[in-house]
Amino acid sequence: GVVKMDGKPLANASVEFTPIDGKGLTSYGRTDKDGYYYMMASRTAEGSAVGRNRVKISTYEVIDNSRSIPETVPTKYNTSSELEAEVKSGSNTFDFDLSTSGGRVVNRKNDASNQ
Repeated sequence: GVVKMDGKPLANASVEFTPIDGKGLTSYGRTDKDGYYYMMASRTAEGSAVGRNRVKISTYEVIDNSRSIPETVPTKYNTSSELEAEVKSGSNTFDFDLSTSGGRVVNRKNDASNQ
């Protein structure tokens, strides 16, 4: 799939699919410079859990104890995500065209030093 923000590719964003029913594992992906991503269920297996998944998209990333990449995606797409994807058996493609208008962006405190 591809992720865009205001019609432009969203590079280096994390994409997370979590089964809404709590069954199955969360899968993860990361967008490339053109906004394209694919999901990984584990280090070696591509894909996501079949069924309804809550989708979270974020640019926030901890680099080390003192540095992080700030969030640029509104909370309605990550910490308070309204996005869903219905994953079916076989090949699936989900494109997300996000919008900054009307969305609140919350930068999280870099708490890596507390882990």
